[in-house]
Amino acid sequence: MIPRPAYPSDLTDAQQARLAHCIPAEKLAGTPGRTRTYTNRDLLVAILYQLRVGGDWRSLSHDMPNGKSVLAYFRLWSANNVIERVLETLRSQRREQVGKKPTPSVVILDSQSANSTHHGGEK
Repeated sequence: MIPRPAYPSDLTDAQQARLAHCIPAEKLAGTPGRTRTYTNRDLLVAILYQLRVGGDWRSLSHDMPNGKSVLAYFRLWSANNVIERVLETLRSQRREQVGKKPTPSVVILDSQSANSTHHGGEK
């Protein structure tokens, strides 16, 4: 089998280990229920790829898991806050790598982005 090209969304072994607490455990082989085709790592890499590049879920690269499966796990993991925990963990890790504190200490709110009424609530 030809190895697939590396994607920016690929996880290193260290990143995967750091994310282990965020992702639900995979079904054990031999336990009742449908056998999974893809690993959590494969699904997560495909989700991160899709979040980065955008586009249609069905248009995922042919060397990634099936787009319908990826979308199903994205919806499940989004509803269970898995994706939020993964992104938070990766963001914290990246901030530490560049010498910053894991969480930002300042928030900037652009007045152009803030919702407000034109006349301060008057009609």
